[in-house]
Amino acid sequence: MLEPILKFITKFFIEILFEGLISQTLKNIYWLGVIILKLITLSPKSIKELKEKYKDSSKPYFLGFGVITGVIYALINEFG
Repeated sequence: MLEPILKFITKFFIEILFEGLISQTLKNIYWLGVIILKLITLSPKSIKELKEKYKDSSKPYFLGFGVITGVIYALINEFG
């Protein structure tokens, strides 16, 4: 009786919450990186075209992580 409940709780927390949060966070970091690449390169292409161009590249992830890390660092220095 207890085993199905534990399996449900495990599946709910691990598969739905954590994987969903991690995947959504990575998508947001990727989109932020694509937008930063558009601003840096002054590209006349649309965001969708740039998304296809950088589809197999890690540049958007690095830029997204860099921007978020910089913002967190600035916030810590300002308020910490």
